[in-house]
Amino acid sequence: MPKFAANLSMMFTEAPFIERFGAAAQAGFAAVEFLFPYEQDIGDIATKLRRYLPHVGHIQIAGVPDRHEPDTGELDYAYLFRLLDELGYAGWVGCEYRPAAGTVAGLGWMRNAVTRG
Repeated sequence: MPKFAANLSMMFTEAPFIERFGAAAQAGFAAVEFLFPYEQDIGDIATKLRRYLPHVGHIQIAGVPDRHEPDTGELDYAYLFRLLDELGYAGWVGCEYRPAAGTVAGLGWMRNAVTRG
């Protein structure tokens, strides 16, 4: 049987965004996802990871706010990757970004993350 995740950007829209998580759980969903997380006021990412990581099965990354390589923008992904290691996260990290100048040319961030880890 497939495992289904509710996309909260499209489902349960009759409720405010933060309430959609509970609504999805009550409807029987054990996992959720959503588009455009930067539109949501989710506050301190490191604190949220510490608190909610046991309930996370997949993480997606992109530079904020332009959705280019994750070594651009306002998030310190090197710190967040170290935190994920410290917290024992063994799941996948999805690279959901638009390369600024070609995919292979923009993979330096990943090589740096691997060599520092």
